Amino acid sequence: MKIASPSNSPTYSPSLLPSYSPSVSTESIVQETILAKRTLIEQFVLQSYSSNGLSYPSRQYTFPDFYSALQLVILQGFGTDKVQFLTNEGDRNGVQYGFVNIAAFLAQAMVESIQYDACDELNWQQVAGRYAISNSCGQEGRSYQDEICPLEESKMTCPLDLGMEETGVSTGNGVRAPPPLTCRAGTGLGFYSGYWDTSTGMEVSNVPYSNSNGRTDIEGCCWWGRGALSTRGICNLGKFNHYTGYKAALEGRPSLYPHIDFCQTPEAICASDMTKELRWTVAFFEWAERIQRYTDQNAKYSYVNEIIDFVNGGMTDDSFIDGVSRIVSLGCHRDGCGGNISVSSILTLAPKPIPKITPQPTFRMNFNEGNENVLTGLTVPRPPIEPALSPSMEVLPNPLPGPYYVAPPIDNSKRETEMPTYEELLPLEQNAAIGLFQSIICLLFCAIMVC
Repeated sequence: MKIASPSNSPTYSPSLLPSYSPSVSTESIVQETILAKRTLIEQFVLQSYSSNGLSYPSRQYTFPDFYSALQLVILQGFGTDKVQFLTNEGDRNGVQYGFVNIAAFLAQAMVESIQYDACDELNWQQVAGRYAISNSCGQEGRSYQDEICPLEESKMTCPLDLGMEETGVSTGNGVRAPPPLTCRAGTGLGFYSGYWDTSTGMEVSNVPYSNSNGRTDIEGCCWWGRGALSTRGICNLGKFNHYTGYKAALEGRPSLYPHIDFCQTPEAICASDMTKELRWTVAFFEWAERIQRYTDQNAKYSYVNEIIDFVNGGMTDDSFIDGVSRIVSLGCHRDGCGGNISVSSILTLAPKPIPKITPQPTFRMNFNEGNENVLTGLTVPRPPIEPALSPSMEVLPNPLPGPYYVAPPIDNSKRETEMPTYEELLPLEQNAAIGLFQSIICLLFCAIMVC
C-alpha cells in the first residue's frame, strides 16, 4: 500500500491571513481564495500516482468537482444544525480556522483516496501475492457490516440486507491488480469467495480463502470505503443517507439527494450520474459529522479547540494533524488508541413510498457565518464552474492473463497478512499527512510560494 508524500513541496512557512471586516462575507473570502489557488491545488494536492510512482493529475478528484461540492455544502448544508464546517463565531481568526480545516481535510483525502485515483476502497491487503476477495467485508481485521452506530444514533445505521449485490468501479493501476471489491449473497460450500492471484492475474473462486478477519464469503459485505475519505461501514454510510439521502426525504427533511438510498445502493457514490459531486460531498459530510465533532472528555480534547490552538500558536505544532490522522483512521486521537466495533442486528428492507418533503432548518458548512440561509425545498442549485480538461497521460497497461489452475485446499481460519499491520502503517500515513498538511497550509496562507 503506497503512502503519498508531497512532491516539489512549497518551501515557505505560512503567515496568518489579515483579519477581514465583519461586513465581508466569510464565505466569499473562502471561495475566492480557494478559486485563486486553483493552479497550486491542482499542482500539489490533486495528484495521483501510477504504479511506478509517477505523479499525474487525478482523473477522479478534480478541482472543478471539489470547488463545486465545497460551494454546495457551504451554501446548502447537510440538513442538520448540530454542527457547522469549522468556525469560531465572531473571532477575528475565523477565516484562518476555516482554511486550516480545509487543509487538514485535503491532506487526509490525499492519503485515503486521491493518491490512488480511486473512488472505491481498493483491495490492498494480501498474503503471498494472494488478495482475498472477501477483503470487501473489511481489511485490517475490520468488519464493516458490524460497525454500527452508538445506541443513541442507532436509527441511522443502515439495515443489513444480506441479499444485496454491489460491485465497485475502482481497481489499482498496477499490472495484475485485484479487481474491484464486490458483494453477493451466499455462504459456505459453493459460495466461497476465493482470492485473486497476482502471479497469474486470475481469480481463483470457490476456495475457502479468508481475509484477515476469517471471512471466506462476501455476503452482506457491501460497505467498503467510498469517496475522498473512503467513508465505510453501515453507520457512516447510514448517517450520510439519514441526513442527505432518501431517508431524509422520506422523513420530510431537506435532502441533497432525495432519490438516492445510500443504504440500498451505496455504490451510487462512485457509479451514479452524480458521482463527481458525491465523491466529495460524502467526504465533507463525514468530516463535519465525525471529525469536527470529535471530543474526548477524559483527555479534555476536542477537535475544535485543537484547531483554534493550532492557529493561535502560529501553526507550527505537528501534533494537531497527527491527532487528526488517528481520529480519521482509528476514531480516537491518542497514540496507541483503537476504536470499538459492535454487532448489528439484521433488518429487512421494505418497499419505499414516494416521500413528501417538508422544508426544515438545514446545516450548511458556513465559515464564520450564521444559519440564516436555509434549504427551502428539494431544488439544489449546483454552482457553475468551467469544466476541467482531461489530463494527458499514457494509458496504464491492463493486467496480463495467465494460465488458470486449481489451488490446493486452504485452511478456513483467520489469516495473518504479510502486509504491514495497521499499527505499522499508521505512522507512515501520519507522516505523509503531516507533510501534505504543511504543504497545503503554505499553499493557502502564503502570498508567494517558491516550489
